[in-house]
Amino acid sequence: MALNADYSGVRKLGSSLENRDTFEQSRDEIKDPHKNDWNEVLCERCEALDIDDMFAPMERHSSKGKEVAALGYISEIPATACSLCRLFAAVHIKDATLLQNRDYRLQRLSFLESTPDVSRSTVSRKIQVLDCICLAVIPRSMQAGRELFFPLEKTGLICLIRPEAQETVMFNARALQPNIVNFQLLKGWIALCKRLHPTKCMIDKKIQFSRLKVIDCRTRSVIKAPPNCEYAALSYVWGPRHEMSNQHTGNDRLPSVVPGTIDDAISLVQHLGWNYLWIDRYCIDQNDDDDKSEQIGRMGDIYGASTITIIAAAGDDDDFGLPGLGSRCRKPQPHAYIRGRLLVSSLPRPEHAIHTSKWASRGWTYQEAALSTRRLVFTHEQVYFECKGMNCCESIDKPLSILHRKKGGEGFLANVKRGYFESYTGGTVIRDYGSKKSSIDELRSHIELFSAREFSHISDSMNAFLGILKHYEKCQTPTYHFWGLPSSYPTKESIGHPFIASLLWTHKHQRVMPVRNPLFPSFSWFGWRGVAILPANSVYESHSSRLLFSSQHNLDPEPLHSLAKDSPWILDSSRMKCLFVTTELIRFPIGYFNGKDLPNRSGFYVVEPDQPLTDRTSLGRVHFSRVPSTNARLVNGRQLHICEGFVVAEAEDYSIAEGRKKILFILLIERYEQTAERIGVIKGVHSNISSFVERSRKEQVSVMLK
Repeated sequence: MALNADYSGVRKLGSSLENRDTFEQSRDEIKDPHKNDWNEVLCERCEALDIDDMFAPMERHSSKGKEVAALGYISEIPATACSLCRLFAAVHIKDATLLQNRDYRLQRLSFLESTPDVSRSTVSRKIQVLDCICLAVIPRSMQAGRELFFPLEKTGLICLIRPEAQETVMFNARALQPNIVNFQLLKGWIALCKRLHPTKCMIDKKIQFSRLKVIDCRTRSVIKAPPNCEYAALSYVWGPRHEMSNQHTGNDRLPSVVPGTIDDAISLVQHLGWNYLWIDRYCIDQNDDDDKSEQIGRMGDIYGASTITIIAAAGDDDDFGLPGLGSRCRKPQPHAYIRGRLLVSSLPRPEHAIHTSKWASRGWTYQEAALSTRRLVFTHEQVYFECKGMNCCESIDKPLSILHRKKGGEGFLANVKRGYFESYTGGTVIRDYGSKKSSIDELRSHIELFSAREFSHISDSMNAFLGILKHYEKCQTPTYHFWGLPSSYPTKESIGHPFIASLLWTHKHQRVMPVRNPLFPSFSWFGWRGVAILPANSVYESHSSRLLFSSQHNLDPEPLHSLAKDSPWILDSSRMKCLFVTTELIRFPIGYFNGKDLPNRSGFYVVEPDQPLTDRTSLGRVHFSRVPSTNARLVNGRQLHICEGFVVAEAEDYSIAEGRKKILFILLIERYEQTAERIGVIKGVHSNISSFVERSRKEQVSVMLK
């Protein structure tokens, strides 16, 4: 298998720079329309640069590249500077440590060695990888090499666009138009996905919708979806001005004026050759409670059955539009036209623009993207495409069909960079949710990422995650949930009890106390605003405390494993609204340690009540969702909180410093007569806490957690 064996995949995808005619077209398109001609007059520094020599082929490829020029001081360049200076300023890596001594160099690099699109070191020797030479503007204080991956992804590289290079170079930048996207390129991506991923990216036609409505983009009418309807879906941020107005209320026609993003999405669907579009604002009757309930409950199916999901990741509201469509132009691509040569920036990778967008911070948009098969993302600078088998963007021209596996798989080679929605260094990771073998661990990862999102109405949080939860119920090994806490039936092969582990979630950022959401139970992470972390280690019901559960008033308390055996999915929050616990309560004195007491480990800890607060007297770390407001007292001049809790589980933990050790978990509650709220979790070494538990006075109680 040779990487350069099939060039047709590149040309079919609409590379705009295949020959001299399209080169001239690209040059004209990228020109600033407000200027009559391009300024080719260079400053003295740039005039001395040999462009042909800098972009000459390299004999040996290296991630370090070669310095070709000393650029000296670089800052924000005024518009009067030469075009090459402006290009250098647009792509230079900002280094805050340089302060006023900003000394830069121009580094020549191999495109593949300076970006992680394809890892050259893992490419088979039988595969010939052809790429281009590019330039990076790097602080002299920064070493060249793989440490530049992340900075260069945020700034982009300088590439030379010339027609003769297209016969040999298979990785290069594209010249983009600021006022219009390349529709043929987008259609080529979708067509290639359909051709190369017939199973992996197949839309499930068996999904039946009884009340699904779509927008007919030709007539701008809301109609009942035709049988086997091929439609696009829109994922966007509602604006405050339109949030309670301009919605569908049973009328067949769209309003005469709709938000800019929606107007552009309708135009895009038509340019792509389709007729139908689903948008929640108009395809759900906002005055019909039954319709709203059914549509919200099936949101995962709606996005999953769409041919493509259009994601508006530019702007802060629905009036902004889709850049490159309608009246909203994209940010100009940094470029310079020097001595008949076109130099362009490869642009920052779109992952960074998506990750920092308003769209990526909103709760509803999480499952809209996660449950979609194909996504077309509009940022301020370009369009990004990702399906379950490949990812690509407008600014980088790469041989998509050649980078695919030839045998035994549908998707990119293993050494090709994963897409944003599958993995991203910044933290927004969405797993392979399409797999039937998805595990409870993947759902825990989704919970952590989703709980970091924001909501205009906190009551929406569970509905906005319902599609993800329902997906895992359909997996080969079903995972159910009780108010968002993952649970599956424990088998002989399973280690520990999944629901017990879920009950021990904690909040990630302890410096900012979460805000209670009284619409949901306190034992659920839905009941708090804050990033929730579910323990990954397998835990067991503890033998040191008899823990009994009941999920209905008319059920006698019994051990959880017995309850699950008789009715495995009794922990179904659609039917059960409360959790009863019968156990032995113990009181735990908890104090706050600052940085002086425990260097780098400040926070709340269980302490020996009659001992001074030192690191030797801390028994276990306390993860509060809410600090109790009562039962506080002074001990040795320090305030202690006396909290009630019960032993829930135990597990084995491993650390490099201490090796394998046994851990005890305790659930903290605050009682209100016969009810209680979960306020935190204690995690500590078994030997330390268990001795304290054995010495403590215990109280047998039955309470309802709410």
